[in-house]
Amino acid sequence: LKIHSENRPDIFKDSGSKYNMDEIERILSDPSKKVFLYVDSNDKVLGHCFIEIKEHKETNTMHSFRYLYIDDLCVDIKYRRKGIGEKLYNHAKEYAKSLNLDFIELNVWAFNIGAYKFYKKMGMTESRIIMNDKINNS
Repeated sequence: LKIHSENRPDIFKDSGSKYNMDEIERILSDPSKKVFLYVDSNDKVLGHCFIEIKEHKETNTMHSFRYLYIDDLCVDIKYRRKGIGEKLYNHAKEYAKSLNLDFIELNVWAFNIGAYKFYKKMGMTESRIIMNDKINNS
């Protein structure tokens, strides 16, 4: 959250969490969504990966496809650079393969260079770029 609130305080709050308990319960009860956890030998959660299976129906200009969307992949800051994020990503990728999905997709903010480099290392490439122009500077 810190990197987001520091770079885009107009969008991100500097405290809080992405999900509350009601949202977690809804996610866990939705068959199109999964949460993968990386836990240590003491059952402490060191990282997580929230995923969703999405489907695009055929249109006049696009084929139909099914894909795995990574909504959130995060590793506790104290345990980064130890291969945990890579293990979570690869687990999600194997899950996508097991469902015969077409690709994996996620969003990464342009200022989050560390995350961008990580996903590039995992083999991801840009498929589209979303741009914005802030018009209210207050």
